[in-house]
Amino acid sequence: MSGRFKYVSEIQQANRRAGFHFFDADTMRFFKSKIASWEVWDGRYFITSEKFECGEHSEPREYTIREAQDDGSVDTVGEFGQYGTLARAKAGIRRLLIQEIDRTEEAQRSG
Repeated sequence: MSGRFKYVSEIQQANRRAGFHFFDADTMRFFKSKIASWEVWDGRYFITSEKFECGEHSEPREYTIREAQDDGSVDTVGEFGQYGTLARAKAGIRRLLIQEIDRTEEAQRSG
């Protein structure tokens, strides 16, 4: 399944139009979340980063792969904050896309 989004801003608009709140300023502020990369892979994958802070305690920023659905909803791919760097999250998306291609080719060979 290939998504339909070329830009994260399109995902944001679809999310808002559908009445979801993933990108609302209050939501992003609460999770100390940022769009870590404005690239969209395969029309649906993008990366956010989050940072846990409580009082004087602060954790390093972590990166999460997200998948935008056609209705504008957003799902987490893998684990929340799974990646310690943006480069590792991008590599995670590349691995994910290669796995999808491999599954498609295998299905075509066996079907």
